[in-house]
Amino acid sequence: MATDPRRPFNVALGHNLRMARLARGISLEDVTQALNGRPDLDIQRKPSAVGHYESGRRPCPTEIVSFLVDLYGVPLAQVFPDGDRAEAKLAAELAAAQEALARERAMAAMLTEWMRLAKSTNPELSQLDAQVAVPEPIHGKGGGPVVDPNQPELPLEA
Repeated sequence: MATDPRRPFNVALGHNLRMARLARGISLEDVTQALNGRPDLDIQRKPSAVGHYESGRRPCPTEIVSFLVDLYGVPLAQVFPDGDRAEAKLAAELAAAQEALARERAMAAMLTEWMRLAKSTNPELSQLDAQVAVPEPIHGKGGGPVVDPNQPELPLEA
């Protein structure tokens, strides 16, 4: 009989769910009672069903994992194997994106200042700026720019 390649994941997930439950002082009977209030979840309404998930004998369906982390009051990353690493990776990606945004804002501020200085030393640039006035974008409900149907579309360059 072939071994399910997901078994190590199921065992680790089940172990983490059990640790979260025990840390909150919740019994398997308490979980069963809570499940009785959720007829939409497809699970046997007895403690052994949850025990099978916690032991990794059965894979725990996504909707049951979601229900259990809500019941236990823990973040999903706490029960998922390698959840801390996944959370740390997302935090690192967020920090990198925030740094890139800060660099872009600094560059935009530098370019704005450069243009201001260039205009102050060259009056022709000020006249050119008046001829090529760029209107401020109009924002829609979602905060994104609204396309003006009266403005011709610019051709895309290949």
